[in-house]
Amino acid sequence: MNKIISAIIVLLIGSYAIGQDKSAAIENYLDRAHQLNRFSGAVLVQKGEQVLLKKAYGIAKLDQQINNTVATKFNIGSITKQFTATAILKLYQDGKLELHHPINTYLGKFASNRWRKVTVHHLLSHQSGIPSILQSGQGLDEYWPRETSISWDEQIAYFKDLKLINTPGEEYMYNNTGYILLALIIEQVTQIPYHQFMEEYVFKANKLYATTVSKKGDLIADNHFCYDPTEMEKAPEYHYSWYRGAGGNYATVEDLNKWYSIIHHGNFLNQENKERLFKVYARNYGYGWVITQRNHQKLVYHDGTDFGSTSFFLTVPQEDLRIIILTNQTHKELELLGESEDWVQQIGYDLLDIVNGEKIKALPKLAKSNTTYSVFNGSYAFEDGTVVSIVTKDSIAKLIHKKANLSLYRFKFYQSVGVENDEIATRAIKASEALSKRKYWKFAKYCDGEMKTVAYTGLLSIGFNQITKPIGDIKQAIVYDIKENVATARFYGTLGNVDFEIIFDKDKKIQGVFDTGYSDYLPPQTIELKQISGQRLFIDGFAIGENDAILELEEKNGITYIKLTQGDRSFLGKKLSKLSLP
Repeated sequence: MNKIISAIIVLLIGSYAIGQDKSAAIENYLDRAHQLNRFSGAVLVQKGEQVLLKKAYGIAKLDQQINNTVATKFNIGSITKQFTATAILKLYQDGKLELHHPINTYLGKFASNRWRKVTVHHLLSHQSGIPSILQSGQGLDEYWPRETSISWDEQIAYFKDLKLINTPGEEYMYNNTGYILLALIIEQVTQIPYHQFMEEYVFKANKLYATTVSKKGDLIADNHFCYDPTEMEKAPEYHYSWYRGAGGNYATVEDLNKWYSIIHHGNFLNQENKERLFKVYARNYGYGWVITQRNHQKLVYHDGTDFGSTSFFLTVPQEDLRIIILTNQTHKELELLGESEDWVQQIGYDLLDIVNGEKIKALPKLAKSNTTYSVFNGSYAFEDGTVVSIVTKDSIAKLIHKKANLSLYRFKFYQSVGVENDEIATRAIKASEALSKRKYWKFAKYCDGEMKTVAYTGLLSIGFNQITKPIGDIKQAIVYDIKENVATARFYGTLGNVDFEIIFDKDKKIQGVFDTGYSDYLPPQTIELKQISGQRLFIDGFAIGENDAILELEEKNGITYIKLTQGDRSFLGKKLSKLSLP
């Protein structure tokens, strides 16, 4: 018996030690992200009964210099949808509505003839076909949240008479409008305002006292723009009524952790309805949750993004693991908002890999002092003629680059792809060259029938000219990336540059050209560098929507070079005899 007890104690101590190691690794990862100004928010990681990390970083209120805590409430964006979905299932469980009945059954005066075949289930699983707000190209681009509230009559009028995009139940399309309508159904069925029903019968009923439908109460984080602390600013706040049911809820990491237990282990929903939440209905979506596989693990998650905040609620139910990441910091530019979202999701997956014992690529660790900055001082010329200079002043190193040469533009270092007998590469290069010279008839040679018509009728020239106008006269185009049937080309102008994706069909003919959202009209001439371990300098590309890069010195045959590494690409710049500044 004593041997058995001893064995159990050894196992428990060993398990605790492993947990401590993982906790330290998670904390080290997040500490580095925070040191580089890439993380402001709160994180909770728990597996079973063991909390591996619960910690907050950054600032909650910039104007008052109040820091985030684990008790701070954050805007959780579309994570709101799982609360709305659960409320609908609760009403179904109580016999107040049917999931497969038409939504018009419950909408009263708000019913639309367009929606006669749309069911509650279709709204929950994003299969309604109703055009979505805050999703471009669906006929609702004029719908934009404001600081003042919107009534149901005003809100429903935006989309009540719009034609469906597809037949209900036939196609998945992520849809914010659907969850707004679910909030309205909750109101119509219960005769209680959505926010009041949620707070009384969902949040308080489950002792989620720090969860609210809108921004109210104490210890609330403001949303912020920018990853450069010198440029950080408070993001605008819009009234929750513009996306109630679909977004706008506030919660803490601790409340979301409680919520995980409620919907998995509690009795708020019966077992049948718990299973409904996490069943895949269309693509990989359940009711307010995404269900997918990654490295042989079943993941159940949802993200949420608003202007100035992005969050990720990642769970592995079979292992009773939850990783909850709430932040109050994003890029300001609308076209870069997705990069903030991707970054927070990457944090989630990296933390999952740490818990699983996998190796990850962490951010570099900042050096304790900047005393060796001066060895980098000087100007360096790269093979394409680009000259960069590093100047140290007051223990701060700055990289200064000339704007004239654009092939290393703003440190998104791209090399043109080689043809190498690749037909898509060949056509992409020739087509891009034709576009750069605005020879649309020549571009049409590489297009399919429909795209040829767009080129010949002048529609292509109208769109292309409008998008490229801010970059001035186009000097050249470089195709720098090809993935399957998509080529990406950068068009360099006298005032900046812009990227386009060229889409090829199965016959290797161009069927579409789209700007990627990346553009750079007025790049910074100076970038502050950070010193990292090993006498290296770090270019924080993420802060300006770019890729990170590392600088280190190399000596070859008595000549000093600076090696610039960005991802799997490296570039050498030869040190000049004199400092050359723009």
